[in-house]
Amino acid sequence: MNIKNDICALFEAYQDEHGVLRVVTPLEYSGTSDRVIVRVRPSASGFRIDDNGEAAFLASLAGGDMGARPVQRWIEDLRGTSSVSWEDETLIAQVNDERLVAPYIFSVAEAAQQLYVLATALPEKSMRNVIVGSSACSRQKYASYVAMKNQADQPDDDNPEWTDETTARADRIDDLPQSLQDKLRRAVHPHNAPTPDATTKNPRH
Repeated sequence: MNIKNDICALFEAYQDEHGVLRVVTPLEYSGTSDRVIVRVRPSASGFRIDDNGEAAFLASLAGGDMGARPVQRWIEDLRGTSSVSWEDETLIAQVNDERLVAPYIFSVAEAAQQLYVLATALPEKSMRNVIVGSSACSRQKYASYVAMKNQADQPDDDNPEWTDETTARADRIDDLPQSLQDKLRRAVHPHNAPTPDATTKNPRH
């Protein structure tokens, strides 16, 4: 009985609006602490089970390429070999037998995990490929980081690297999500620290 309870405790089920059941599975998206979440929605023909588009969204947020050839080949194979389909960047399964809902939850969750891995398994090209959490707070901090990085690409008197305003808004690295901290510390190594380019606009003598 303890084993059964432990297994059941790995899953969390929440009743949302309109009869939607939100199931938080123990599976995680690779390299993150984001767990795969599957929705079970009543439909005219039974139940629709889907990932709510989160696998594609999180992959894109992590710098993944949904148009990459391996991803497109996987999607094509999915249509012919799996009960899970790909519609509007969402993984979906349709069942009319309630007894099949649980197995199909696993099928959709597994497909979401595979899709994320394929989409993000690309060489890192820039710091914009940082993997961050799916929370609104993490997305906001990542957007601020990108905006400030873009601003620093061409520093001059009219566009300084840091202003009083941006300094006041800045987060300490220790306050960022752990995955983002690790990524930043690996990228900005002391031996590889960039040297600011000299600017020719409004030179100081």
